[in-house]
Amino acid sequence: MSRKAYWLACAAVAVLVAGGAAGAEPHLRRDASAGTPPRVQWAGLTTADAPVDCDRCGQAGCCGHPVWQNRRAVYADFLYLRPGNVDVVYATEQTSFDPNLASPTGPVGRANIDGGPGLRAGARWAWDDCTSIEASFTWFESDTTSSIAATPGNVLDFTVGHPSVATSGADSLNATAVYDIAFKLVDVDYRHLLWGDVDAGIDYTAGVRYGRLTQGFTASQPIFAGAGLTTVDTQVNFDGVGLHFGLDGVKRRAGTGWMLYARSDVSFLAGEFRGRFRQSNQFGGAAVIGNDWADYRIVTMLEAELGIGWESSSGRWRLLAGYTVAAWLNTVTTASYIEGVQAGSFSELDETLTFDGLTTRVEWRY
Repeated sequence: MSRKAYWLACAAVAVLVAGGAAGAEPHLRRDASAGTPPRVQWAGLTTADAPVDCDRCGQAGCCGHPVWQNRRAVYADFLYLRPGNVDVVYATEQTSFDPNLASPTGPVGRANIDGGPGLRAGARWAWDDCTSIEASFTWFESDTTSSIAATPGNVLDFTVGHPSVATSGADSLNATAVYDIAFKLVDVDYRHLLWGDVDAGIDYTAGVRYGRLTQGFTASQPIFAGAGLTTVDTQVNFDGVGLHFGLDGVKRRAGTGWMLYARSDVSFLAGEFRGRFRQSNQFGGAAVIGNDWADYRIVTMLEAELGIGWESSSGRWRLLAGYTVAAWLNTVTTASYIEGVQAGSFSELDETLTFDGLTTRVEWRY
């Protein structure tokens, strides 16, 4: 090679190198850390040559899996919820068993359900990076026991008893109650990406839900010696099926596995409430007082959740913790049903039942 040809070749190489450096994208590179083309690189791009914004992510494994990516997964949630608007007042203290002379003295026997544990378990099957099918099962149950004793000189009025018979007597010195509430939910949803960036995403869901709500209540109080304990036993159940819609979003802090998440859901369950009321005396004394009632209606369920989470660099593991709240509209509570039986009217049984508390999740994605 002549000296002139040599220098021309060197100049050509220099031009090519300079041109390549000038046209390169300094913040984008291919993620080949796993040895195989990543499943997804960017919203709308799925080829192995698509660039990945690894400067924002900061971790090679994370770059191959945007935070919004729909992946196959299994998860388990621990719930600690407290029901609201469910308290039942079953006895009040008063000065006399004669209703014409009695006046309240202050103490009240109240069955109120505090927080209790629950579980949610689910699985997700991904059609592609933007679409998946998800199924989950949720269970919650909590109960309480309560008692009240009248102070000397006073008696108790059995406020859950039917007014057609005596609700207070000379022997009405103590009362007890047992109360429980439980629900089960089964969801099957279609999930699809609404909007996504490497470190943020919003999905919408649409599907079907089955729900079952049960409320059981029993209270007892002595009325007079000949009858012994008078007991009221009630059961209020609901079974419904309907539509379920939701939005959920996540925002990951670039360069770390920490994230914020939020979700909101609405469901419309069509089903039937069934109520059963029985009042009886320990030693007979009077015929059993009873009521059996049913009503078909649509229950609207509103839910929201907000929390923080952490994701492993590979995106396989997620840990979440947050606060959740739910409102079940157009329901029948135990207290409202008893009031309907006492009044002989069921046209205005329309209550809002609430649940709120803490939730934690362990999720494995693959």
